[in-house]
Amino acid sequence: MSDVYARRIARERVRLQLACGETTEDVAHGEIARLTHELRNGEQDPIAALASRLGLERRSEDFLAFVVACSADPASAAALMRLQGTSSHYGATIASYVKASSPRDAGHELTLSLAREHPLVTSFVIESRSDSSTTLAQRVWSVVPRVVRFLTGDEVPAEPLVSIEMPELALFDDPQRGQIDQLAKLLGQPRPVTILIEGPSGSGRSTSVAAAALRLGRSMVELPLDRVDRSLDTFERGLRALYREAGLTGAIPVIRGVDELEGVEDVARRRRLEEFIATLPMPVVLTTRVTGQALKARGDLVRLTWSPPSSEARRNMWEVLLAQADPDHRLQPLDIDELGHRYTIGPGAMRDAIESIHLTGSQLTIQSVVDALRHRTTERLTGLTTLVAVRHDWSDLVLARDTRDQIDALVARVRHSHQVLERWGLHKRVGRATGVAALFSGPPGTGKTMVAGLVARELGLDVHQVELSTVVSKWIGETEKQLAQIFDAAGSGHCLLLFDEADALFTKRTEVKSSTDRYSNLEVNFLLQRLEAFSGIVILTTNLETSLDPAFKRRLAAHIVFWPPDDEERTRLWRGFLGTGVPLANDIDIEKLVADFRDLSGAHIRNAVLSAAFAAASTGRPVGQQALESAARSEYATMGRVLARMGR
Repeated sequence: MSDVYARRIARERVRLQLACGETTEDVAHGEIARLTHELRNGEQDPIAALASRLGLERRSEDFLAFVVACSADPASAAALMRLQGTSSHYGATIASYVKASSPRDAGHELTLSLAREHPLVTSFVIESRSDSSTTLAQRVWSVVPRVVRFLTGDEVPAEPLVSIEMPELALFDDPQRGQIDQLAKLLGQPRPVTILIEGPSGSGRSTSVAAAALRLGRSMVELPLDRVDRSLDTFERGLRALYREAGLTGAIPVIRGVDELEGVEDVARRRRLEEFIATLPMPVVLTTRVTGQALKARGDLVRLTWSPPSSEARRNMWEVLLAQADPDHRLQPLDIDELGHRYTIGPGAMRDAIESIHLTGSQLTIQSVVDALRHRTTERLTGLTTLVAVRHDWSDLVLARDTRDQIDALVARVRHSHQVLERWGLHKRVGRATGVAALFSGPPGTGKTMVAGLVARELGLDVHQVELSTVVSKWIGETEKQLAQIFDAAGSGHCLLLFDEADALFTKRTEVKSSTDRYSNLEVNFLLQRLEAFSGIVILTTNLETSLDPAFKRRLAAHIVFWPPDDEERTRLWRGFLGTGVPLANDIDIEKLVADFRDLSGAHIRNAVLSAAFAAASTGRPVGQQALESAARSEYATMGRVLARMGR
């Protein structure tokens, strides 16, 4: 607590003590004169600074000081209680302020102004506990606890608000600095303006706003909607806290993730947000992952599109932040190059990863950084995807040579994308995101999902399989919101995103005959846009290639067809599954199994061998031909006619 704040509170205390008869006029006036002289000749006290920021006239400033003293100073509160006696309206009221003030008519204009939209009320600095039937003069006011903490020097905003560490401008490359300059000009305007920044998570939106605020000599404070309870009351408390913090500190207010309000059940919160930004007397920044999000705003609405920093800029950010965290870190220049290329994140996410390593007491190495980033991605995808364990290797794979060649080409495309697109400059010609999307199509059991896992392991990636039952929602806009979260996390986290049975999402658009058709088409359009802009790796599998939208197929880097195995491949599959230590009878005839069961895929052969092995284990005998044929016939029964009609 500063001395100047203590003097301001002491002056209010003396006035209250004089009003309730605890001290004489001579003593009180002498003490008040001394404190006033010290206040005038010292640094500005925080109450006066706050009053200036809120545009308060002198009487309102004095009332604020009175309410703060009554709320935060026990001696002032005790004097107030004696002053009010048996009044049923105990607390800081305009009536009690008038009794403690000079001249005694000081409260009339203040009463009238508090009845209207007074800055102390609209900025949520003070609040009233009285009901609407209480007269304005008797209404009890108190100062919000966060305001007291601020006045005593506490700079940490109240939850759920977060402050963003101010970045060094040296972290940004020239194109980013240009965007930051543009943003600083908008934020520096004296009139209210709403700035909607569109871009994926991890693109550095918040960090860039912090950099623009730094250009203006200000800070920023953020309300992250993904951390706010969905109830309207909690949402409104968060908005009030943001407005209050901006008023207290002069920080740029930012509302992060307004795409969280796109669902049907969010209509009330979305309307409240639009009402809130319409009342703000200052510029406000909103961020969204959705392009073209509808938003009503009073006055100017400026839309800005934010792209992730280039790999070279990301590399420079890593270099600076790692050196700041630990000058003796163990990452080599090539390691930092790889981090910049792999992870399309901004400096905020980089700092979080480094901080998480420090919290565990680990050293900064390439492995600890990669593990921290993987953990971050997994956390962001929890509940939306399943982390798939890859238990096979390439030796388990039985495919036609041309199919295997296409898979190798896909791996090479991902592995060398940085060299070809960025170092060789072809991304300027391609005119699209640097991500890779591939479609694996073919009948069930032909190895599509298995190969997706092997591709990921070859590239050193985790596999996150999208849980369609969780993602697809009956609520309008909810599916797109969930998918945006998945694409953002996967794109920035450098993992392989797997959509199994993708035809459930990427179906052909149809002629609009109902609202259901319209919203279904909107979902497909959204998916196509996200796929076009995706910077990561996504593999989609389908058994029904013809049901997919043609526009989706045009966006693919590769389309690999997994055919049912031929006789030679089925022979290798039978031999592979039976040659793993399974005790076999002498009557095994693999050629007969291949000839009699030509429609079995690799997965069906695996299931047949497992069924026969369990049956043999239960009898204590080796696996024989009869058991294998019986298990194969059971697989035929489960396949139905679709596979029975399929051929090469």
